[in-house]
Amino acid sequence: MADHADDVARLLAEVTDGPSLMAGFSMGAAIGLQTVARHPGILSTLIAHEPVMPNLLSETGRAEHVAELTAIQDAFTSGGLPAAFPAIARHLGIDPAHDETEEGLTPSR
Repeated sequence: MADHADDVARLLAEVTDGPSLMAGFSMGAAIGLQTVARHPGILSTLIAHEPVMPNLLSETGRAEHVAELTAIQDAFTSGGLPAAFPAIARHLGIDPAHDETEEGLTPSR
């Protein structure tokens, strides 16, 4: 996380002259929080939406979330990205077999 935050700071230093606005979602939110902590003043505003921060959850929620994250890490360690993506999809409740196409969408009218 520290490396990602440092990368954000280096990138912003190259492309802007002042504090920036950042919106981070999921892991991006956690990176934004780390950026604020490591590089005060580089962001004027951070919208951190649903950061992956299990330590902020209740003990029960934390244990469940940590177990899910561990399963994803284990899948990546044993099989790389091809193994990790299905684990991530399961964690997010995404059914990779369900592919919405124009033919499969119901018109809203």
